[in-house]
Amino acid sequence: MNELSRSLPGRCILLAITICLAGAGGGALFAPHSITLAVAFSAFIAIATSAVALGMATREHWEGAVLSLISLPFFAFLYVAALPHVLEQSPSLAYALLAGAGCSLALALRPARRAGKAGSLVLAQARA
Repeated sequence: MNELSRSLPGRCILLAITICLAGAGGGALFAPHSITLAVAFSAFIAIATSAVALGMATREHWEGAVLSLISLPFFAFLYVAALPHVLEQSPSLAYALLAGAGCSLALALRPARRAGKAGSLVLAQARA
């Protein structure tokens, strides 16, 4: 699963998670009366991004794609169904959602592990 998280489809899935968490947290902080709209809009964008990412992941990382295909609808249902009610009861949870979005974004933007080796290989081939 670590290989999937460092690939482009894995980073797209992490970006979709970031959109979900930031949409709900930002909606709860900046527009508390329209939490449901913010959650629905961010969930729509995240589901579309995840669908494209899972399509890209099926060739190289099919195990992670199948696991994501099984688990993402379950978590999306919990996100859309339960989160607006939870945020109405405890608006301070929005800060935790924004912190989670920041962590997810940091994972999506982390550098690739083998970037130095590939760059030196390209330089060696260019010199030859």
